[in-house]
Amino acid sequence: PIPPLTRQNAKHPPNSGQAEFAADLRQVVKGEAPSEYGDPVGFFERTFITDGLRDLIRNTARRLSGEGGDPVVELQTGFGGGKTHSLIALYHLASGESGLPGLDEALEEDFLSLPEQVRRAVFTGQWAEPASVARHADGLEVHTMWGDIAYQLGGIEGYRMVEDADRTASNPGQSLVDLFRRFGPVLILVDEWVAYARGLPMSPEEGRKPAGDFDTLFTFAQALTEAAAAVGNALLVVSVPESSDPRNDDRGSDSMEVGGEKGRIALERLRHVLGRKAAQWRPASAEESFEIVRRRLFEPVEPSLARHRDAVIKAYHKLYMDNVGDFPSETRERDYARRMEAAYPIHPELFDRLYQDWSTLERFQRTRGVLRLMASVISELWDRDDRSLMVMPGVVPMDSARVVPELTRYLTDQWKPIIDADVDGSESLPLRMDRDRRNLGRYWACRRVARTTYLGSAPLPPARRGIDRTRIVLGCAQPGERPGVFGDALRHLADDATYLYNQQMRYWYDTKPTLTRMAADRALSQFGDADADDYLRRLLQGMGRPAPLGGVHVFPDGPGDVPDGDDSVRLVVLHPATPFERGDSSPTIESARAILEERRGGRRINRNMLVFLAAEKLRIPELRQAVRSRLAWQSILDDRGEHALNLPPADVNQARTRLEGADRTVELRIRETLCRLLYPVQEPGQAEVRWSTVRAGGAADIFERVVRKLEKSQHLITSYAATLVRRDLDRPEASLWEGDHIGVRKLWSYYCRLLYMPRLAGFGVLAAAISRGVADMNWQNDTFAYADTYDEVEDRYPGLQTAAHVEVTQSLAALLVRPARAAVQLDTESRDFEVEDEVPDDVEGNWKPEDHGGGPPDTEPQPTRFYGRKELDPVRAVRDLGDILGEVTKHLSGSGNRVVLTLEINARSAGYNTRTRRIVKENATQLGFENYEFEID
Repeated sequence: PIPPLTRQNAKHPPNSGQAEFAADLRQVVKGEAPSEYGDPVGFFERTFITDGLRDLIRNTARRLSGEGGDPVVELQTGFGGGKTHSLIALYHLASGESGLPGLDEALEEDFLSLPEQVRRAVFTGQWAEPASVARHADGLEVHTMWGDIAYQLGGIEGYRMVEDADRTASNPGQSLVDLFRRFGPVLILVDEWVAYARGLPMSPEEGRKPAGDFDTLFTFAQALTEAAAAVGNALLVVSVPESSDPRNDDRGSDSMEVGGEKGRIALERLRHVLGRKAAQWRPASAEESFEIVRRRLFEPVEPSLARHRDAVIKAYHKLYMDNVGDFPSETRERDYARRMEAAYPIHPELFDRLYQDWSTLERFQRTRGVLRLMASVISELWDRDDRSLMVMPGVVPMDSARVVPELTRYLTDQWKPIIDADVDGSESLPLRMDRDRRNLGRYWACRRVARTTYLGSAPLPPARRGIDRTRIVLGCAQPGERPGVFGDALRHLADDATYLYNQQMRYWYDTKPTLTRMAADRALSQFGDADADDYLRRLLQGMGRPAPLGGVHVFPDGPGDVPDGDDSVRLVVLHPATPFERGDSSPTIESARAILEERRGGRRINRNMLVFLAAEKLRIPELRQAVRSRLAWQSILDDRGEHALNLPPADVNQARTRLEGADRTVELRIRETLCRLLYPVQEPGQAEVRWSTVRAGGAADIFERVVRKLEKSQHLITSYAATLVRRDLDRPEASLWEGDHIGVRKLWSYYCRLLYMPRLAGFGVLAAAISRGVADMNWQNDTFAYADTYDEVEDRYPGLQTAAHVEVTQSLAALLVRPARAAVQLDTESRDFEVEDEVPDDVEGNWKPEDHGGGPPDTEPQPTRFYGRKELDPVRAVRDLGDILGEVTKHLSGSGNRVVLTLEINARSAGYNTRTRRIVKENATQLGFENYEFEID
């Protein structure tokens, strides 16, 4: 594994994350700043000289040396954008200290140098007191800003040059030009001028202060810029906050640095004055900001570690190229690899989120805020021995007491509990999800996704809400990890998080609970288990019944709700209040037994026509919860137009989508929960009823799965063999024959009532089996005969049929007849038919055979042999042969009759080759041909 540089070369050891990364200019001047700011050498060792700072240094050297340059420089950028840092750099630059790191390279290109002695004046507006008189150690009293600047440049002598203007709080005018010429070269640094101006009165009604009034200050500002321009070795550098015009501010609020309407007026007037003479300063670019932070927090990458850096960047680049659809398009460009190298070991995506999103916050300092946050992050990762290859949004430890304040101090107080609940708290939803789902927990995917989403969405205003899914994956995935895991984690979070919104593949956290939370609250407070069970009953009843079930009875309140029918098998879905548990005394068994034994009005008769479906006990809470959630989403849609909700179209669409998802979840939970099939089992002659269970699995509709499982396990029979009907009739332990026959209706009642009998789906199954059995050519041995009724007087079966398909109904008279008894009747009827057939047509009805020597007189002998010949079509031979057997041969066969079928094959060809002759002869021998031969015509 590649060692992460967060551990190898981070400058700050553990517990250093609270270090300050800026000092006030006044602290530097007074010698109260930390050494890294107050010492010129230490300051420049830790300062990355950006292009903008390099130009500023060159202009300062050129101007103070009297070689041209801009006399007035305006430093304008966002809060924390490096203005104060630049002022400190110029202050140290003019200190006369030699050997400052990086300065030689910045100056030698244009052959520039600095004067040995430069007079410096620093004015920091937030520390000045317009209502007070400043008393110095030498007893001098200073009233105004210009008096303070003059005193810093020339001491008492300098102050005397503007003394009258200072005491009267009037514009010094030409005195400033004389002052600069007398003590030049001079460098005047003014910070927070707008803050100072806000403390001055704008009208006489506000009174007068020692420092003067609002108008005089800006008259002095113009004089100051004119004086700097008039003296060749004088330089004025002023820091100016960004404009806070609401028309240019998507936050629609006053800038913190400007400070209200008075501050805005002061800023406009100051910028108007400076605009006549001042040159604009360029703040750091994005890549330069990366380097500023990296240099402050990490040692330079040594050559021995450069190979690790290069290997990491190569691995990330390959990850992005191999998974094109999971990452933003710019990650595949070569320039992105260069950005990773410039930002290493911090991932560019983290810098982008901080500089593009968090820097838009009013109180977030562009450079200082990033440094404070990243110092806390790196310190925490150091302590945890984090092995991440780069510092990415997904690894920012938002459960750390050092890191969280840096992410919430710029936001409202509502965000802290949101982090605890939905992002990275000790009991947060992402943490629980990672623990419960092994495939996600392997990477802590939900936590990393939540952290990335928070960093990319919390600071954004409503007009820019949301971070794209590909950027979330970019902020999480490292080489060796599957990007799809983080997409799965995002979907899980979006389903269950309280404050995470999503729309059109963009995700964001908000302080307002989502519709998901509203639905969760309603599911908990407005809907109970009884509501869930009622909905399940209606849902299951609406599914209908699949063939061949004769009925589905959902959650019967008692045995009387299940009819005692004998038309077909019925499925009883037991109530969740009686869940399945192992053992004959479980609530499920007790409920099923009660229904099996009783019906409305007495004992149940057709017990073998019932099967039961029960709920898995451990799954019932999940099913009920899914149903309550579904009911909650439906209620939100039903109430969408009410004043209390008044949902916008986007939320309505989301609610509809979530309702569809809830329906799918309910369907899945039903399949997982209602999965225990129960059916009673009883041995012949035994009173005890046992219960067997089988799990009905699969992805089909619940009742279709039940039918398939019952059919597969032969506990619901939709097609039955006639030989099995004969077996059921001949059971040695419980024969069903009533003498030589049994009524069809009576036999069906046995299938419906006796628990040891097969469970036929309906009478049609038995009828089809009987019809096939009667038509069976081997009915005498394997099946039975069929009769329309039984004549007890004559002891015969009218309508007796064999070897032919019959139409079987539930007639009370229809019978199945034992084969032996049927054969006797058929033989008798056959002999009677022969005798009747011998009587001549002209013999009277009182003729008797014995009167005429045993037979009718003058009759011709009956034929005793039949021969028929039919040519079969080779293509349809099987069908034709079946017709012959059914329509001809069956009438020729009978007791004592002998039927012989002979197949004759005559084939002709232009010539059969050796191979064909060999195959035909071998097969004919195997099939028992008596003789065969190939001949030549």
